[in-house]
Amino acid sequence: MHVTVRPLGSCLLALATLVLWPHERAGAAVIDCWAEDVGPQVSTENYIGVRYKATLIEDATTNTGFMLLFCGTAFTSTGDYQPHFFDMMIKSGKDMAAIYKDELCPTVINQARSEFGFEFGVSDYEDPKLTDNDIGMWSHDPLLFPRTFANVDTANPDAADKAEAEYQVNVGGPLQGKEIQVSLERGREERLPRAKNFFMDPDDNGTPRSHADILYRHWVATFSVVENKARGVVDVYVNASQAAYLRGNAILNVLWENPGQMQLRKDRFKVVMYDVEVKTTEGKWRPIRRFLVDYHSPKKDLPLDEQGRMLGGFRRVDFKGRPALEASFGYGYSDYVVDKDPTQYEKSSSTMGVITLIPSKPSRQPAKNTGRHARTK
Repeated sequence: MHVTVRPLGSCLLALATLVLWPHERAGAAVIDCWAEDVGPQVSTENYIGVRYKATLIEDATTNTGFMLLFCGTAFTSTGDYQPHFFDMMIKSGKDMAAIYKDELCPTVINQARSEFGFEFGVSDYEDPKLTDNDIGMWSHDPLLFPRTFANVDTANPDAADKAEAEYQVNVGGPLQGKEIQVSLERGREERLPRAKNFFMDPDDNGTPRSHADILYRHWVATFSVVENKARGVVDVYVNASQAAYLRGNAILNVLWENPGQMQLRKDRFKVVMYDVEVKTTEGKWRPIRRFLVDYHSPKKDLPLDEQGRMLGGFRRVDFKGRPALEASFGYGYSDYVVDKDPTQYEKSSSTMGVITLIPSKPSRQPAKNTGRHARTK
């Protein structure tokens, strides 16, 4: 597991805030795409919800192996760093557990696939082996979103614990070409009954009902497919003392990851995201209009052509009359937003790429002169 501590964003750099984003793997192509709130409070404000819509246009990643868009957010108590994270992940390609040999509780048989998938996941990066099981999960529809519990990317008990629920294509239907709507919203504080199984500890042979007897903050994650009305609801529980809010300076990182270099001539991948919003503590939804892009991959893994143009990543598009964020490769596009040094983390937001999702103003055509003084041919 590769863990990186890094600063993010100009306002955060001014506050000397460090952000831990723990999902990166050695030997993978990684592109951060951070949602940045440029509202009245900038990104020092914390939130009680986040949501987005996306159309999953094409998933043909057989040769690349897999593609992940983490769409992750971080929990916090008062705006401080806390080691609990939540993913609303768009997936494609091969099964991750098979690649990284996760020991899952309960054991399930996941087949390699090359079609869109989706996963909710809550991670606990402060759990050294058996001592701190302060996350939990409950699925309202275990056929559509069955739960598994694992160490992140490995069977090593020193690694972070994770509870996840993955959309089942054979139950809800294929996702390619479909619009999805995804949200996470804060619920109340509560204790979890010991008789129900909210957590199975992967460090202890998948022992059921391993959740700690503490006060939890309840968060509600919702996934829906617009076309066929498939809908899944997953309850997420995190130590209440560490998860009062979603951290404003890490409210959403779309975070692209694939192994090695994208197979630009063989594969294609395209997802378009839009209507990204955060829910303020006053209960109002507010749009996110700006994303910061930071490539940090070995040069050999970057999607470059012979002329040095970037042929994969994030770009701004207009999609069905609205500004949108596109993640794609394999189409020959060369207008992806790039940072100053794609092989390194940027030390300042001033050198990151910027994507702004402000609606385009219609071009103004000169008015036709139809009055009595109009010129005639």
